[in-house]
Amino acid sequence: MLCSSLWNYLSRARPIVICCVPGIPREIIITELRKRAVHIQWTKKSHYNLNNSSTVIFLIEERHHPGKHYTEAKLTKWTPFLTTDKTECFLKKAIKPGNWYQFKIAAVNENGTKGYSKTSYPFSTSVSPKPPKKPLDIAVSRLYKTKNGSINAELKWKEPPSDLPVQKYKLFWSIRLHGIKALDSVFVRHQFVSKEQKTFLLKNLSANSEYFLQLQAISQFGKQRLKSDKSNLLLNTTLYKKGVP
Repeated sequence: MLCSSLWNYLSRARPIVICCVPGIPREIIITELRKRAVHIQWTKKSHYNLNNSSTVIFLIEERHHPGKHYTEAKLTKWTPFLTTDKTECFLKKAIKPGNWYQFKIAAVNENGTKGYSKTSYPFSTSVSPKPPKKPLDIAVSRLYKTKNGSINAELKWKEPPSDLPVQKYKLFWSIRLHGIKALDSVFVRHQFVSKEQKTFLLKNLSANSEYFLQLQAISQFGKQRLKSDKSNLLLNTTLYKKGVP
C-alpha cells in the first residue's frame, strides 16, 4: 500500500518547495554477489536546507529484457521495483540470469521529489540461465468418445518457473502395448505447442488403450535451446465419459 501511494504521489503535478526536497540520487553501482544475489548502492545528494529529521524514501524502478546481448529497443517499460529508506539494497533471486536490467532511483519526502536519477548501466549476471522447470499440474481435463468411435483427450497444464520466458512446449504421446517383459511404448508422436497455449486436444486416440504422455518446456538463450525435464502422465482411454463432447 505504501509503495503504491508513493508512486501515485510521484505521478501527480503539485507545488514543490525546492529548498526542502531531497536531491536526485547519483552514482548507481550494481555488484554481483554469490548465489544469484545482487547489491545495488547509490549516493544520496544532500541539500543544505533539508531538515535532517525529514524521512527520505527511495523509489527504485527497473526495466529489463531477456537475451544474450543487450538491446535497448527490447527493454520493457519502466516498472516500480521496490522502496527503501536506505541508500542500498540486497536482492536475492529477484534478478534472473539471462536477462539485462536497468534501474533508476528517485528520492522523495513529504515535500516532493526532484525526479529520477540517470539510468544505470545495463547489467546482467555472469550466471548462465537454467532450463525451465518441467510444466506444472499436467492433467487430462476432458476425455470423450467421438462419433467414429475414437477418443479425444484435452490435456492442460500450467507454465513452469523459468529464468527466461518459455518459448514453446513439446508434447510427446505414444500408445503402450503389453510386451513379454514390460510395458513398451510404440508409435511415438510429438507436436510443438505455442507458449500462449496451456491446453492441447489429442484427437483420434484408440479406445481401450493406454497412452504415455510427456510435456517439455523450451526457452531460448541466443542460439542455445534450454529444455526442461519432461512431465509424465499415463492416460487410459477406457475411462472416457459418454456423451461429453
